[in-house]
Amino acid sequence: MRYSGLHHIGLYVRDMDKSLSFYTECLGGRVTLTFPMGDSGKIIALVELAPGAVIELLPKGDRFADENYPWAHIALATDDARKAYRDALAAGAVSRHEPGQGTANGMEMVNAFVTGPDGEVIEFFETVAKRKFGIVGGIGPASTVDYYSGLVARYTSLSESYPKIAIESIDMNQMLKNFQKSDYDAVCDQIVGALYNLKNAGVECAAIASNTPHILFDRIREKSPLPLISIVDATCDYIEAKGYRNVLVLGTGFTMRSGMYEAALQRRGIRAIAPGEADIDRLHAIIFPNLENGLVIPEDKEKMIEISERYIAAEKIDAVILGCTEIPLMIKEGDLRVPSVNTTEIHIAAIAAYMTKGF
Repeated sequence: MRYSGLHHIGLYVRDMDKSLSFYTECLGGRVTLTFPMGDSGKIIALVELAPGAVIELLPKGDRFADENYPWAHIALATDDARKAYRDALAAGAVSRHEPGQGTANGMEMVNAFVTGPDGEVIEFFETVAKRKFGIVGGIGPASTVDYYSGLVARYTSLSESYPKIAIESIDMNQMLKNFQKSDYDAVCDQIVGALYNLKNAGVECAAIASNTPHILFDRIREKSPLPLISIVDATCDYIEAKGYRNVLVLGTGFTMRSGMYEAALQRRGIRAIAPGEADIDRLHAIIFPNLENGLVIPEDKEKMIEISERYIAAEKIDAVILGCTEIPLMIKEGDLRVPSVNTTEIHIAAIAAYMTKGF
């Protein structure tokens, strides 16, 4: 295990105000971070005395203070505190505090403590960088809200802070007009332009919050300034992991006619089919304009279920891909006799896995 340096040296102090004054006013240090010491009402402070030379001042009264005063610990900077902790235990160190994650003034960190061969206390300190993620949204607006709320929920279940997300909402009507005209260059330009805007906003990775533009995913990815997380790849991974072998594809007319899911799943030995032409037209009319704008019409839901059930019975379907990010607003798990593959949820899960990597 390699370390990037000495993160800080911890010192116990009897009088925090006096020590802070000494290390800042007398020695010229700079307080870089303060945070509470549990529920004690006391604070812990990090003071930078010179570039790379940081001390952590801890109030005396910590449970280890009496046995170690004034030295608290040395903290080694690492990009994987959990692995450093495991490696140290394997080498004979004794656990003092198992790895834990927390937030101090917005900084995500993971740390762990061990006791070395001479009783010295060693902290492994990892700063978890927040990954700013970008979403090309507005296609449609209702599902973009689902992406945002879903990512926040998954992120905050693992962290005490909120994720950094930028959303670039594009003109859905313009995109659809370009699809209708088969002006795929214009579709690509619109989405790639949105991705450049996200790049300029400091985003590190992005996703397109819609199935239909993924028809052109390879072309978009070639021009994208950012790495992209594909809804099709994530969905195919999910279907393969579930062991489904024969699936029905629902979506916009563009998606159902594209063969996008059929080709991707065929490469994995899985059969996928789309409805016939007349049913494609009926389904597309259900999605646009009502469902795409978040409006669920009960009669439309009955039609979508009826169409799906016919193919489930005739083609021995074992799962149905909800291949439009608005369809899950209408079709819920249990509405069909076979499982629904919610591409929105699957895509959100894949994005959240990227954002929380290392948590």
